[in-house]
Amino acid sequence: MSNVERLQASLDNLAMDGRFPIFWQESLADSASEVRAVFERVEPLGVSARSVSWAIDCESNPMPFAAWCRYLEASFEALGESIRCLECDESHGQALFRSAKPTEWQGLRRYFEARIDGTTRVELSRYSVQLAQPTRREIVPMVLTREQLLRTIASVFPKQCG
Repeated sequence: MSNVERLQASLDNLAMDGRFPIFWQESLADSASEVRAVFERVEPLGVSARSVSWAIDCESNPMPFAAWCRYLEASFEALGESIRCLECDESHGQALFRSAKPTEWQGLRRYFEARIDGTTRVELSRYSVQLAQPTRREIVPMVLTREQLLRTIASVFPKQCG
C-alpha cells in the first residue's frame, strides 16, 4: 500500500468516526517523516482543517535552502491558489510563503500562509483578515477536497523521502 493510499484510508476512518475537532498524525512508510493536521470536519469528498504540518526526516535532504523554497512553491499548487515565497532567510533557514492573490469576499481577505523551518518542517494555515481592520487576522479552516489535501501532502515530501 502506498503512502497516499494509507493516508486516504486513515481519512476514511476519521470520516466514519464523526468526532471533531481531531488531531491527526500519520507517519510515512519506511521513514520517520510524518504529516499532522487539525481537522474540524472530514467528509467523503472534503475536509475542513485548521492546520497541516509536515515533519520531514530524510537521512539527507541535498537541496540547498533556496532550492527547497522553489520546490515548495510548486508543491503548493494543488491547493488551487498560487502561493509564493515572500521571505527566504537562508542564513537562518526560515521562509514565509503566502497566497499570491488572496481571496476577497464580503469584506474579508483570506489567504494561505506557510512557514518553513529548515528543510525539515513546513506548517500551512489559512488566515482571514477583515478589510476594515487589516492589522487583525485569525486562523480559519481551509476547506479542501480530499484530493487537494492528499496531493499537497504527497508533493511537499521530497522525492528522496519516499
